[in-house]
Amino acid sequence: MEPFLKAAESIPDVPFLSIWPELKEKASHLLQKLSDRSVVAVFPGGSIEERKWGSDRFRETAQRLSGLGYGIVVIGGKDDIKAGQEIVSGISNALNLCGKLSLPETAAVLKRSSLLITGDSGIMHLGSGLGTNIVALFGPGRERKWAPRGTNCVVINKHLPCSPCTTFGYTPKCNINAACMKLITVEEVYAQARNLLQRVS
Repeated sequence: MEPFLKAAESIPDVPFLSIWPELKEKASHLLQKLSDRSVVAVFPGGSIEERKWGSDRFRETAQRLSGLGYGIVVIGGKDDIKAGQEIVSGISNALNLCGKLSLPETAAVLKRSSLLITGDSGIMHLGSGLGTNIVALFGPGRERKWAPRGTNCVVINKHLPCSPCTTFGYTPKCNINAACMKLITVEEVYAQARNLLQRVS
């Protein structure tokens, strides 16, 4: 198993998903407010609560990146609308598109973005397929199996003794309030985000 993992980590950063021209135009229209700056996409959602980092942490990270001149766009489904509102609150160069995009439109926005900050999620895999730079936050999920690979991806994982705890798609009730995610700091995420963004600036 180990040789396969090493090979996977050396996979070239080649996108394997493409975007239709009309969707690129739609993304440009949706992000018109941020057209004069590089965009950082944020996905605060997750299939279970234990995989969510928290809108307060996402908001602080977004504020710091906004202060550097980056535009912020929050993506997600209808369940993420409230978190999106909390994240963009008070940030002038930010958009909350949660609940407003189809999956292809979300892909187009990700393709337009310089970076995606996300937990272990389907959106993470979508961004990986598009070749978007990613800061991926792992806790309950199995990093060695599901984390994105390549030099344009950074995985932050506290590797607690009890994680990963998800097995065959089932995550047991956590007795320590998802500490594996809570212990990931804004400083760590911000620093890794800046490192990746500097590579593409």
